[in-house]
Amino acid sequence: MALFVAAWLAVVAFRDPVRVMWWELRLRSADTETKQTYYVNLLSSAGTMGVPAARSLLDDEDAAMRSLGVAVLAPMAGETAGALLRSALADSVEQVREMAVMGLAIRRDPALLAELETMVGSRNQETALTAVRAYGEFDCGCAVGPLTRVVRTHANSLVRAQAVEELGALRCGEAVPALIDALGDNVQYEGSTRLAQLDEQALAILRKERGPAVSEPVTLQKFRTVSDQAAFSLRLITGESFGFRSTDDAERRLSAQLAWRNWWILRNRG
Repeated sequence: MALFVAAWLAVVAFRDPVRVMWWELRLRSADTETKQTYYVNLLSSAGTMGVPAARSLLDDEDAAMRSLGVAVLAPMAGETAGALLRSALADSVEQVREMAVMGLAIRRDPALLAELETMVGSRNQETALTAVRAYGEFDCGCAVGPLTRVVRTHANSLVRAQAVEELGALRCGEAVPALIDALGDNVQYEGSTRLAQLDEQALAILRKERGPAVSEPVTLQKFRTVSDQAAFSLRLITGESFGFRSTDDAERRLSAQLAWRNWWILRNRG
């Protein structure tokens, strides 16, 4: 009887570690994104027991495996997971580094802020966009200053549009003056902001299920200038619009922008 109890205790003690090792093996051999997501979620949900598997993935020579390691760590609590994510910021492959940035941003790791400031200044559009989106995971106190600087000064119009979108999503009232200025930024941008990308993905799924007659969301039809994105973010933050449209002539756009400025001045008196 004692031998049976000892064997049962051994099985119970090693069940979870063995299960985690099995999940890692299955993740490494997964041949579809669905399977990868399934085993990433299982390993992430294992908490500290999933850390050795994530560390093993991060040590792999294949960047795809290292990316999966970062994906496992991103939702994990605990300093060990955070430290491993910070180590991935030095990865030789940009995609892995950017995934680590978003993982740390989700955790609102303050040590990331200095890294984001450097990334925003990158000439690589995707690197700058990743930094802007990462700022969007922090609260207004941390994000509003860097994001408004991007809105006012960044050379890339898509990066500016993404910063405007993040400010709107955060509902940062302190950003309103910069967003009013951005109503004058009538530059068209190529590419898609994060919310537009989500809309594009949803549209593709709906059209696959229901046919090509499904109409585009308004964001895909309309937000192709920084000024349009600014008007939308201002509505999110304040509930006002003043009839601004980027397709109006310059005089009408300026009139709407002045209406915004006057409203903001009156609102903040006294």
